[in-house]
Amino acid sequence: MDKVQKLRHLVWDIGKNVFTDDELLKEFLEDCSGNVYNAAALVLDVVRADPERITEYRRGGVSVSKQNLDKAVSKYEEIGGSLIMTVKEKRVFE
Repeated sequence: MDKVQKLRHLVWDIGKNVFTDDELLKEFLEDCSGNVYNAAALVLDVVRADPERITEYRRGGVSVSKQNLDKAVSKYEEIGGSLIMTVKEKRVFE
C-alpha cells in the first residue's frame, strides 16, 4: 500500500468520493513531509471546514459528524507527533 492509499484509508475515502484527485492528496502529503498521520489530520481539517464535503462524507453508509472529524483530527495529530493548526470556531461558510 502506498502513502496515498494509506491516506485514503485513514480519512475514510477509499472509494474516492470526496477527494477524486490523487494529486491533491499527494500535495497534502508533501505539505506534511510525507507523514501520513499529519496529512490525514490536515485532510480531515479541510473536510470539516467545508460543509459541502461534510455532507458527502459517509462511513459504511453512516454520515460522519463534525464531532467524529474533531476526534479523528486530534488522534491523527497525536499519532503524527505534530499539531496541525486547526480553527476550533465556527467556519465562515455557515
